[in-house]
Amino acid sequence: MAPQFHLLTTPRYDKQLLHVRELPGDYVGWNFYQESPIYMWDYHHKRLLKGAKYFGWKAAVQALETHLDVDRFAKEIDNFVGPCPETPLRLRILLSPEGSVHMEKYDISATGLENLFPESLDQAPRPAPPETERRPKTTPMYTLVVDRERTKSSVHTRFKTTLRDVYDAARQRARLTPSENVEVLLVNEGNGYVMEGSITTPYFFRGGRWVTPPVPKELHDAEGSGGQDGVSRRWALDRGLAVEESVSVESLVEGEACWISNGARGFMCAIVKLTAAQS
Repeated sequence: MAPQFHLLTTPRYDKQLLHVRELPGDYVGWNFYQESPIYMWDYHHKRLLKGAKYFGWKAAVQALETHLDVDRFAKEIDNFVGPCPETPLRLRILLSPEGSVHMEKYDISATGLENLFPESLDQAPRPAPPETERRPKTTPMYTLVVDRERTKSSVHTRFKTTLRDVYDAARQRARLTPSENVEVLLVNEGNGYVMEGSITTPYFFRGGRWVTPPVPKELHDAEGSGGQDGVSRRWALDRGLAVEESVSVESLVEGEACWISNGARGFMCAIVKLTAAQS
């Protein structure tokens, strides 16, 4: 019998997001239909719906299109959290094949709007920008190491599910701990391309622009780099911050600056450390 699993998404719940529409300019391009403390919630919802359709979960699809549509699901999350807290949370939302939802909440560190909704990404680390600028801060700086083993692409690397053994294994090999600002890159065993980070999407500066590993629209096994079409990744592509391009692990350079992102922490600057993977 195939192992049971849930679809998974992990949004940020942050009071400051209620004021995103007050910012100057049109760079956010997110959630303009209503104010919400749930970071990129419409992207999270679309990811759950896309996964439910792919796996043929008819009850879950029906739920996400009816009583758990993007607005009513957001209200369910608000009710779960209760009065909007002063400090941000990381939510863990699980969707079952039957359309039931389980939610958990955890504390998460503060992050400025310039790193949640950057106008652009810097090519190299620079001092923190003035308050009037919207380029992201490069601190805290993360270290990005490469997994010493290769990972096989599967539906559970294409979609975010609770079957995350390959990600956990990569983190264990890199000896990562939650208290450290370190991330590990997974590499596709079939073609040697960077897939993604264990909990983030990576962006590398290539050919005068930022690129991120490609994800095929039809998700054929022979296409793309084998990683997920993450929430913050989708936003970055939609806003033109990056384009899709395969990144060979052999092209990584010791000390090169890059960016990583996810749907709970936004965009974070990182430095590639190839030697760290051998320790």
